[in-house]
Amino acid sequence: MGKVRSICVLENNNIFVGTTGNCLCEGKIGGDFKLTTQGHHSELLTVATHPSQRMFLTSDDVNHVILWNASLRQVVWQTTLKYPVHSADFHPSGQLIAVGSTSGRWCVLDAMTSDVIIKRKHASEQLDCLKYSPNGERLAVGSHENCIYVYTVHDNGQLYQKRGTLRGHSSYVTHLDWSSDSRFLQSTSGDYELLYWDVITLRHVNHASSMSDVTWATQTCVFGYSVFGMWPEDADGTDINACAASNDRTMLASSDDFGKVNLFRYPCSSPMSPGQIYPGHSSHVTCVRFLYDDSYLLSTGGADCAIFQWRVVGKGAKLDKTARGQTSTDNLGGISKLTFINDLLDNSVTNGKTQEDGLSTLLHSPDNGRTSARTTQRNNSTKENQTSARTRREPGTITPKLQTDDQALIDHIFAIN
Repeated sequence: MGKVRSICVLENNNIFVGTTGNCLCEGKIGGDFKLTTQGHHSELLTVATHPSQRMFLTSDDVNHVILWNASLRQVVWQTTLKYPVHSADFHPSGQLIAVGSTSGRWCVLDAMTSDVIIKRKHASEQLDCLKYSPNGERLAVGSHENCIYVYTVHDNGQLYQKRGTLRGHSSYVTHLDWSSDSRFLQSTSGDYELLYWDVITLRHVNHASSMSDVTWATQTCVFGYSVFGMWPEDADGTDINACAASNDRTMLASSDDFGKVNLFRYPCSSPMSPGQIYPGHSSHVTCVRFLYDDSYLLSTGGADCAIFQWRVVGKGAKLDKTARGQTSTDNLGGISKLTFINDLLDNSVTNGKTQEDGLSTLLHSPDNGRTSARTTQRNNSTKENQTSARTRREPGTITPKLQTDDQALIDHIFAIN
């Protein structure tokens, strides 16, 4: 949980305590404190989404792995592994999670309990990507050793046998995708190379043109005909950290080094295709992924240690009446603009006005009918300031403050560490 970093006392004598572990606790003087918000406190490295539920997994560079409920925005479980996890993927059954570490080890976790079921080590360097095939019968693991290890999966993910190694990249493997029929792989590397592989024969496909009709189960490789339009002019190969196509193949999201999440129409196959830019992260964005039903887009930050949960409002979709702002009806490339609702940042709409310069509005999620304490406090403060601008404060009005000489209160708060 960490040590106490900040304390806030509200008018109802509720106390909110922020910690160095990026947690928020709520309680009263003399009473117990409960954990209301939990998060990572170091750079996030990856995000993986459940194949059939609104759940996702995140990891950071201090070995923490957390499974989240996207609907409730709460932690399901949290575990600490021996090494930082740089890659993760759910088995198609949703019951297992494979994770790859910086040490070259990978293991399989029980998605319900976080227990480690299987451990393997065939690489000596970092594993930047791994993925199960759509049929769940194979696992591909991309390594910093410039190769991809392919494993055969038995007993619904309970048993793994190394089948072979795909060699041909001249730099470390960064992203990979399976074809829908589980036969082919596409992979990208640190030297901006895109290669195709036949997993049945364990050979490199020399003629890329022969792969033009292949349907890919996912699209996370940042290079290729269907995604090259997302790259801005004069960008180098490291400016975009990750991308993901929606499961209905209508949208392409990307994350970059400039703290932006970008949205395009998929396929994005025109040079410098028009898109929408969504700011929010205060540092580079390490990964983006859509949930299985495309209801949310997830983005993870680097130095800001933040997970942004954006609601996707598609063509013809309607916002909840309690949501602030309106969806954009402008046209972009022949399709309606999409609006994201950011569940964590709720200050992007001011007085009901949308952003200018073609940027869609970030709206606060009305899920579960809840309003965060931070939002309530800020709204009350705004109303108070507006009232003060018109009239003077009534004599005798007292603003609640934390009294530095209240030793009992201070001792009680620091006792939660």
